Order: sequence, then C-alpha cells, then structure tokens
Amino acid sequence: MKRTSLIYHDDYQLFLQTLHAYQKAGVALTVEGKVVPPEDIADLCVCREAGAYMRDYISDDRGRLVEIRFERVENGQAE
Repeated sequence: MKRTSLIYHDDYQLFLQTLHAYQKAGVALTVEGKVVPPEDIADLCVCREAGAYMRDYISDDRGRLVEIRFERVENGQAE
C-alpha cells in the first residue's frame, strides 16, 4: 500500500499506535475478512482513499476483545 505524507500527521500516528497495542494484546485486526497489518488499516481509515470503514468489535464468550473487523461502508451503510 502506498504511504502518503499523512503518516506524519498526529491522528495517523495515534491511530497506528492504538492498532499496534491491540495487535500486541492478541486482538486480530481484519479488513473485509482478511488479517491486515496495522499500517495498512491506518492508511485505509485515515487517508480514506478507499472509502470509509466501520469497526466491529468482536468479543469471546467471556467478554474479552478478540477481533476488530473493519468493514467498508458506502453512503453510511455497510456493504
């Protein structure tokens, strides 16, 4: 994925740090059903070149967060 000058923006860096923390804690990060590196998710969500993404937080039966799913949305609706 192409990196842009936005990688130096504070919002980008904060979001990327948050994603890395989730990943380090064992939370799976997926986009449209595929495991994706935090940098690629940050590019998609902050740069918004490919549209907007909605987050779904998935927990296990004990209430622990196990996955964050990023799903592309069009006109305010999930595809």
